[in-house]
Amino acid sequence: VSGGSPLTPAGSQNHYFKTPPPVGSSTAFSFAIWGDSGSSGNANVSPLTSKKPDLIMVAGDVGYPYSADFANNNNQYFNVYKSIMSYTPFYPTCGNHETSCPTMVADASLPQAGKASGVESTFSWDYANVHFTAINSNQNVLFDKTNPSASAQQMAWAYNDIKNSPLPWKIIFFHHNGWSSGSHSDLSNIVSNVYPMAQA
Repeated sequence: VSGGSPLTPAGSQNHYFKTPPPVGSSTAFSFAIWGDSGSSGNANVSPLTSKKPDLIMVAGDVGYPYSADFANNNNQYFNVYKSIMSYTPFYPTCGNHETSCPTMVADASLPQAGKASGVESTFSWDYANVHFTAINSNQNVLFDKTNPSASAQQMAWAYNDIKNSPLPWKIIFFHHNGWSSGSHSDLSNIVSNVYPMAQA
């Protein structure tokens, strides 16, 4: 009670947040990850609303496109997932259809303001006993395995970020895949650089 008037409780059954488990704990949790949402107006969000994952990562191409235009981004992204966003944190990374990666990073509330390495869409955080690291696969991903500090800016950061985490589980996510059966198959720069960095 403040000044004799009851305080209104924060949140509701539809709008709330869940406190993360202590860092390092083995508390079970769930997360969802996808990329290439495309024309998000056609997205099927029912699996998300029924499962209610604790975390959601969107590995690029949040919309076709995600631009500097708020109305477009609202239509492609926020209006589509607003019911889930009311209780689950989203961690998006930039893909090749983010025509304004700085806008997407600014529109999200990301660890280290989404620029941990100095490159847009790079960040990391801990959740229970898992360390998550995001990189921007649109940018330079050159990794020098013999001298990691000579790698591209974000790759040197990601290498140190992952190496310095004491947590037993480490997940790195980004937009471009190394192999697929589609038109973007066999991306040698990802295979030759990102995968070795993650394994180093």
